[in-house]
Amino acid sequence: MYVYDNVQLIQMLLEQISADVKIDSVNLVGEQGQVLFGLREMITLGLISGAYRYSEDSDPIGPTLSSALGILLTKRGLIFSER
Repeated sequence: MYVYDNVQLIQMLLEQISADVKIDSVNLVGEQGQVLFGLREMITLGLISGAYRYSEDSDPIGPTLSSALGILLTKRGLIFSER
């Protein structure tokens, strides 16, 4: 179910982010830890751009995200948001 949960999280975030209006992670709906985890996945997939700050904490994937500012969908992210 891990992959399914990640897909659901990314879909939820894609619905809140646009290619035209910048948004910060604190303004996205959802539990902030989950939002930041989802944003980190989206960064890895090249779906969003913005200014990212990583914490000193990490998990098996790498450093965890502590904040994201000025988030916009990339061209790739825009394609996925239209599906």
